[in-house]
Amino acid sequence: MRASIFQLYYDIAFNEELKNLNEKFLGNSDLIDKGYFYYQDKDEYVNFEMIEDSENAIFSSSIITRNDFISIKLEQNRKEVLSYLKELKTETSLEDFKSYLKANFDELDKAYLRIKRAIDFSFEDIITSHIEKLITDLKILFEDISGHHKLFNHILQINLSTTYFGCKDLKWSFFKELYVSTYEMNLIDDSVIDEHTFVTVFTTPKPVPESQIIFMCGNALVAHYLASLEIFFNNLNPNSIEKSGMFLSKQKTPFTSSIIYASKSRASEKAKSKYSNIEYNINLLKEQFLE
Repeated sequence: MRASIFQLYYDIAFNEELKNLNEKFLGNSDLIDKGYFYYQDKDEYVNFEMIEDSENAIFSSSIITRNDFISIKLEQNRKEVLSYLKELKTETSLEDFKSYLKANFDELDKAYLRIKRAIDFSFEDIITSHIEKLITDLKILFEDISGHHKLFNHILQINLSTTYFGCKDLKWSFFKELYVSTYEMNLIDDSVIDEHTFVTVFTTPKPVPESQIIFMCGNALVAHYLASLEIFFNNLNPNSIEKSGMFLSKQKTPFTSSIIYASKSRASEKAKSKYSNIEYNINLLKEQFLE
């Protein structure tokens, strides 16, 4: 049993594997053996093949760019990983296979997030697109064994028109970034509220009693935070928050509209820096996700 089946993606995210792939592109013996010639000015390989041998011979050309090369390597790896897992499933006990999936899904999740959040990460779109394709396959083939894993959240789609709080035209990544920002501001405990629960609260078509966000800070901060989020929704307000029953204080008491309004009026001067931090982080999300 391999220690890691997603080593390629992990090494791309945290080590020098992307550099290695780029180096393998130049002077690639496999492509050269297949009749490809490298054109340095365009940084691509071209293969010319005669399709009609006559006085007016006709040739077709095949081009492999650096992007194509990386896509081909990732696709080969995807197929190898899925083939290995299918075979392993038949040779391993259910519990061992389930544990193996979880450990490797955790690793792929870390790699994906590292690539998505990195600044100026080369070939990000190509790599994340391939990982998302792989995640889709993993979900279809193995979710019945692994159960829901946070890795699958990366491919979930939202029907924005049916969400209870009336999400505006937002990308799925907004909710993931909001989750990270919220726990980094110490408003929630990410060991208590996982990403799936957090995103479900904001995107569910109707209130879900078993999905709740429990805050770990004072009510005044929560009221300020929720008010700052109203711009991302058409129906997020004290009344809809109360009716949902999905937002709880650190005492695990559901927030009512009266509690929210009263908390706003009791804003503390001592907590001014915390309010400013909330505004700063939410403004970053506005710039990134609202036109």
